[in-house]
Amino acid sequence: MPDVGVSPSRDVFHDLQPQLLSRTLSLADYRRDNWFTGTDLNLYYDADHPLWHKRPDWFLAVNVPRLYGGEDMRLSYVVWQWCDRAGNWLLTDTEKAEQQAQAERAGRQQAQQQAKTERLAREQAQQQAEAERLVREQAQQQAEQERLAREQAQQQAARLAARLRELGINPDDV
Repeated sequence: MPDVGVSPSRDVFHDLQPQLLSRTLSLADYRRDNWFTGTDLNLYYDADHPLWHKRPDWFLAVNVPRLYGGEDMRLSYVVWQWCDRAGNWLLTDTEKAEQQAQAERAGRQQAQQQAKTERLAREQAQQQAEAERLVREQAQQQAEQERLAREQAQQQAARLAARLRELGINPDDV
């Protein structure tokens, strides 16, 4: 049955059609406990984007036992891949897909954390370099101010000594 999208056109047969398909389905190559049908079920195909899903009126999952490991009830099915142009989906084991998705998320998170750590290290190095530059610049300015102050003091002392000599006083005696 076609995916009805976000604005389903329901009629009196909407709920009956999937039931009829499920009840009359006969697969010669698969045992009954090795396939599953579902209706109006959100099929999520990207673990990182929970809003990305399809909602077919009816679907069939083959080679996917109803019980996980022959013992536990399956909580869900995960879409594994888009199969063909007709719009068929292949489904896979939820547990394995979730483990793979978790491993991929962990890998992405580790890569993101590594990139963040490297970015922060670069920023810290840049800030340290800027701080060192500012300290050097401030030290140079202070040294220049001290040099100018000494120069002004020497000029003032020379003018005072010259004035004392004009007055007949030896500046070395003072």
